[in-house]
Amino acid sequence: MSTPTKAQGIDTAGFRAGLLRDGYAVAERALPAGPAIREHTHDFHAKAMILEGSFTLTVGGKATTFGPGEVFTMPAGIEHAEMPGPEGVRYIAGRKLTR
Repeated sequence: MSTPTKAQGIDTAGFRAGLLRDGYAVAERALPAGPAIREHTHDFHAKAMILEGSFTLTVGGKATTFGPGEVFTMPAGIEHAEMPGPEGVRYIAGRKLTR
């Protein structure tokens, strides 16, 4: 999959358990409101659930904004830009190394 996807209705405990079951390292993170993080790639697969605020991912010129309860995935190696919403963002992050 080369673009982020949305999913709703997943509880946080179930989301964390699923990440761990699938081999992801799990952490809770927060970013303040601020400028966009320029286009970049990661050497890990990412999957995150937004807890508070909002987060916009831009892939191939298409921006998708995620809010509380929504989940996005980002495969390793996909060029993308990130931008926390005007209120910042708090989220559960899963990272799975590709090596």
